[in-house]
Amino acid sequence: MRKTTILSLLLLLSVVACASPEDNVDKATVGEQAKSQDLDGDKLTLQSGNISFSGYGPGKSHEGKFTNWTTTIYKANGSVEGGEATIDMSSMETGISELTAQLKGDAFFQVDNYPTATFSTIIEGDVANGTLTMRGMTKRISFPVNASRNQIRADFTVDLSQFGISHPATRDEARISFDLRQ
Repeated sequence: MRKTTILSLLLLLSVVACASPEDNVDKATVGEQAKSQDLDGDKLTLQSGNISFSGYGPGKSHEGKFTNWTTTIYKANGSVEGGEATIDMSSMETGISELTAQLKGDAFFQVDNYPTATFSTIIEGDVANGTLTMRGMTKRISFPVNASRNQIRADFTVDLSQFGISHPATRDEARISFDLRQ
């Protein structure tokens, strides 16, 4: 009886204990489809940096990155006023080939059907307000950002179910971090 109780308790804990983003990571606000935005100002292409992500499942997390992306920021009076980014979703890497293939497949990002994700934003103070298009869905999104003369950084979580990405073995929330510079 005691072995059965201990095994039942361990099984329950393994099912309930899901890794999740740290509590100190800001959450992005995602809304309905947004209107397109026009940006003026001087264009500056950001050529280095990184875009990474963390996904969470039962008792674990997995990190990954995108290796092929383009980013342009728009500056007015020396300050960043907005930007645009395109991510090649096929450049996703996790270091685990089976996981990478699964994330690129039909259950998650459907990279064969939706090869890019795009983001366009206007920066107001330290908040990015813009549109994110992923898996053919365009939604409004807002998150904290740190923008300087030639660099943009952010670290936030986003609810992927807003973009039709939901899987019973994972949490809907993923952590996105980027540090893009000239």
